[in-house]
Amino acid sequence: SPYLDRLLAAAGTPELGAEHGASDARFLSAFGIPGIVWGPDGDNSAHAVDEHVNIDSLLALHRILDEFLTGLL
Repeated sequence: SPYLDRLLAAAGTPELGAEHGASDARFLSAFGIPGIVWGPDGDNSAHAVDEHVNIDSLLALHRILDEFLTGLL
């Protein structure tokens, strides 16, 4: 997908990982539509008492999305 290629170019070399959970992307894959689930790092604290995201990771996400979306204009 040209959009995924553009997003990956904006992200540089992202740190890959895996989390347990679900997203609506699972419905798209049934129709052959690729998708990604992506967001800021939170030290695996999702849905925990101390749930949080790392500020540097949130700022990086903002920069990447800004570059990606600005390039679509």
